Amino acid sequence: MKKVITLASAIAIGVSLNVAYSGGSSNDLVSEYIVQGAKKETILKNIVNDCKIIIVDGITEGAACTTLLAKEYINNDNPLLIANSDQFIEWNSDWFYYETNQNKSDGIILTFNDNNSKWSFAEIDDNQNVIRVAEKEVISNNASVGIYYYSKGSDYVKYSEQMINKNLRVNNEFYICPVYNEFINDNKKIKIFKIDKMWGLGTPEDLNYYLENYKK
Repeated sequence: MKKVITLASAIAIGVSLNVAYSGGSSNDLVSEYIVQGAKKETILKNIVNDCKIIIVDGITEGAACTTLLAKEYINNDNPLLIANSDQFIEWNSDWFYYETNQNKSDGIILTFNDNNSKWSFAEIDDNQNVIRVAEKEVISNNASVGIYYYSKGSDYVKYSEQMINKNLRVNNEFYICPVYNEFINDNKKIKIFKIDKMWGLGTPEDLNYYLENYKK
């Protein structure tokens, strides 16, 4: 992974986008409706010129299933970063990149302080290791930003498929964050990385709040 890129332009066109960066390239999973009107390929390739674009033809059984549509590109030993598009974060991406190279963890969850049950959450021990994650259940104040790092893409593929095979759903969907429980059950090392601030953009109310309050 050479750098972390914020997909502000994707948010601007109202795209629901999951991005999986693997080894310096990117694989973009884009909802089919984007084809109507938005010049998605031009926008995305202006951000990452060698990106692979996969059109999602229909509704999947959850975000984990959607990301696995890029399995042929991410099932390798390259680092993998998966990001939702419905947030704006204030953070030091250079420091995060440093952390991915220094702490030798198998995964990192970007988090912020919050206790609203609409988020995912990570519980940590005294050594700052993640011991459990939960979707839509407040188990700590470490709320997930919606950006997930894996030291190997193949690990994500393995454990997400394992979670799906166990039929471990939340609200009848396969979410991404709970995949880390499969890592933890296999004694993998998962850490959190606290960011300065996260602005949710997933609903009209969230977006209006951001527009009215950002940098006031």
